[in-house]
Amino acid sequence: MNNCKGKFIVLYGINNLGKTTQAEMLADRLNLRGQRTEYLKYPIYNLEPSGTILNNYLRQGNFYNLTPRETQIIYCLNRTQFEKKLIEKLEAGTNIIAEDYTGTGLAWGIGAGAGEQFLKYINSHLLKEDIAFLFDGERFKNAAENEHKHETDEELINKVRWAHLDLGQEYGWTKINANQSIEQIHNRLWQEVIKIIKPKMSTQKLAPDFKWLHEQQIINQKSPAAHRAEGQAKIINQKLIIQRLSPIAKLPTR
Repeated sequence: MNNCKGKFIVLYGINNLGKTTQAEMLADRLNLRGQRTEYLKYPIYNLEPSGTILNNYLRQGNFYNLTPRETQIIYCLNRTQFEKKLIEKLEAGTNIIAEDYTGTGLAWGIGAGAGEQFLKYINSHLLKEDIAFLFDGERFKNAAENEHKHETDEELINKVRWAHLDLGQEYGWTKINANQSIEQIHNRLWQEVIKIIKPKMSTQKLAPDFKWLHEQQIINQKSPAAHRAEGQAKIINQKLIIQRLSPIAKLPTR
């Protein structure tokens, strides 16, 4: 656990389990509660040289003939390159919802035969998350990228799934059934997250309106959080729809 003002929350699990949807929903809901929050996905592809190398490795083949250990060293370099900015954001009070992190490197490295102790050593200097969730279940294969190494190699994916489960037990990651409904998963995550952010939220009186989130297509597998910046008022047939967020609130009469 870090000592920064912001909280570092990580979602782990193999690909195509809906982690992106849930990470963005969680960030949206925290922002709606007045908690400055950002969504982050590792690896960071716009970091040079690590990001470009990893993107090519995942989507264009192993051009450099990297061994599993060499690959994980580059993943670790990518996380290390972003570490300073990550800490700056957290120290400034921004919560970070990260999809994948050090545990991802451990799991995929173990699955590829890179050596567990080696992987733990090269990642040991990196910031520890405040809370981690492990998504597990049957993959949504219709969302898989055909050319993505981590979404097409079924044998490797199965090994990595079991590595995630072993690591989750070792590190105490909160396990999430990824095959529940989107709302069920979100509510489960929210119950755990507010345990560590609740002190900061005590002055926030208005709870998020889940119906509004649904209408804004945040709960939409094809386009998660696509319309979060469009505002809370919806104009339908030229009539303004107003929602009561508090039972004591008065609706305008004209």
